[in-house]
Amino acid sequence: MSGEAEALAREARTLHRALFGGAIPEEVVQRYIRAHDGCPAARTEAARRALDIILSRNLDAEAIEYALRLRKGDPALTQKFQILFYLVEVRSAYYPRFVNERPGAARAAWEMLQAVQHSLVKFVKGCYLIRRYHLD
Repeated sequence: MSGEAEALAREARTLHRALFGGAIPEEVVQRYIRAHDGCPAARTEAARRALDIILSRNLDAEAIEYALRLRKGDPALTQKFQILFYLVEVRSAYYPRFVNERPGAARAAWEMLQAVQHSLVKFVKGCYLIRRYHLD
């Protein structure tokens, strides 16, 4: 495996752990690497530098991506997340993470309120991490 492929494999494992927890299937890692051929924004020097900092310091990639996307519309980290989501959403093991089969309006409203709170915390944390580590 080339140096770039090894870096992408490490990246896929780290981002997967941040988003879904647990280990990533090896097939998904290989597809993640191949998917980067069509992802020019994710291969720029600035994107590579920012991702190296995120991975080496084990920063909250989800919070940083959210804040960058809302503040600047920065596509690099968002594209990496999208690649990973596209690759796992079709796998049966991830089905419960993408589809809710339990009915309940009250529970749905409660979960929506929790999601709003979670999003606000992620945004503030992401803004802090971007400023602290000069990721913009």
